[in-house]
Amino acid sequence: MGNKVLKPFQDKTNFYKLYEKGDTYKHNDADRVASLVQKGFLQETKNPPKKNKKVDKDE
Repeated sequence: MGNKVLKPFQDKTNFYKLYEKGDTYKHNDADRVASLVQKGFLQETKNPPKKNKKVDKDE
């Protein structure tokens, strides 16, 4: 799941990629997403994805 774009912006590494209002932005770098949220470009997710724990079936 990604974050909803609130204000249009250009991709930091691919200047040809534009994100328009209403688009969904996905990125693996949590710091990058947090920076864009702080600057008002992205909507903060209400329920961030939870990490799955591996469970040993022997236990």
